[in-house]
Amino acid sequence: MAFVTKKDSGVKTVVKGFLTGGTQAAITYPTEYVKTQLQLQSKANPEYSGIIDCAKKTIDQHGVKGLYRGAGVRIIGAGFQQMCRWGAYTNLTQIFRDEKTGKLSQSMNVICGLGAGICEAVFAVTPVETVKTRVTDDQRRGTGNYKGSADAIVKILRSEGPVGLYRGAFPTILKQGTNQAVRMPLQVAIFGVISFGDESQKQNPLLPLDCQGSRAMANS
Repeated sequence: MAFVTKKDSGVKTVVKGFLTGGTQAAITYPTEYVKTQLQLQSKANPEYSGIIDCAKKTIDQHGVKGLYRGAGVRIIGAGFQQMCRWGAYTNLTQIFRDEKTGKLSQSMNVICGLGAGICEAVFAVTPVETVKTRVTDDQRRGTGNYKGSADAIVKILRSEGPVGLYRGAFPTILKQGTNQAVRMPLQVAIFGVISFGDESQKQNPLLPLDCQGSRAMANS
């Protein structure tokens, strides 16, 4: 997934991206939920003292399923996010590769990453984050406006129209675009160092993990 070649199928990449994103979100959602709750609570009169306290109180009040409130849209959205990112990136790399050598220059890789980030922001990240935040905040306040993610989407569209799902879209597009513009060429560069230039190592499942970890430290 991490290193798209000229032979990679767009459809295959999209499917792998969706499954990877959805699985990742399903496993990590409780931490995402707790983080959002802590961000939304009042600074003057905080309801939770920290991560563990938030998780414990949520489970006490709503059961373990409380940590998965709004998870549906996040899991599906994460699948679409990865699908959009890698689908766009794969197609863009086919356009910007050198016709003679079949290689992608670093500058073109930056452009492809930027385009992939913009696509994922528009088609997945912005609407998903909007729904996730509203649903978790609704539960925290106990207002009962939404029964779940699907109900929130329907009500937002009815009351505000599609624009309601895209509040704060520009900063998100800017963030995701620049993030992927840095991520893609950096990931390729790190792979080159770790693999010592051995192209056959692209199929090694451990190398993408090494690159992801190195990229995360570089971006932090």
